[in-house]
Formats: sequence, C-alpha cells, structure tokens
Amino acid sequence: LKGVKNAVLVTHAPPKGTKIDEIAGGKHIGSESIKRAIEEFQPELHFCGHVHEAAGQELIGKTLSLNVASVKEGKLTVADLKEKKFEVVEVLE
Repeated sequence: LKGVKNAVLVTHAPPKGTKIDEIAGGKHIGSESIKRAIEEFQPELHFCGHVHEAAGQELIGKTLSLNVASVKEGKLTVADLKEKKFEVVEVLE
C-alpha cells in the first residue's frame, strides 16, 4: 500500500483504540495490527465491521476509517467514493 494512490483497505475487525471498536462498557476490542497498518500505510479509506454497535467513522492520520452499519440491525452504509460521501441508511424491505 505504501505509495499507492487511492488505496482502500477492507477488513473485518476495526482498528483498536478508536471509537469504531468500542463495545458496551467502553471496552475496545479491535485489532492492534490493523491500527498499525493504517498508521504506517495511510490508505485513503478503510472499511470494517464486526463491532456493530460502533458504526461510524474515525480519522487515523489521513485515513478515513469507517465501521459500516449492520444489515442484521436494519442498516447499511452507502459510499460514494468519487464524492467521498458516506451515509448510513435504513435497509429497504
């Protein structure tokens, strides 16, 4: 990823120690390795999931890291990469 323009990283787990890896009680359950990779390589975007209650976004250096919403909980994230716009929407039935 180093030196690659417009790189996008997609992982299951979120980066540890951020607001997008926090579960009830304030415990952070994300990945330290993913956090280090983001800090070192600085992809433009990072998409993750796993911690459904922490859907949202976090800026790590120049990387926008997004914990997408859970379809199981009736929501999903729509991303317009060209415009760099992200929106959590209710799932249509």
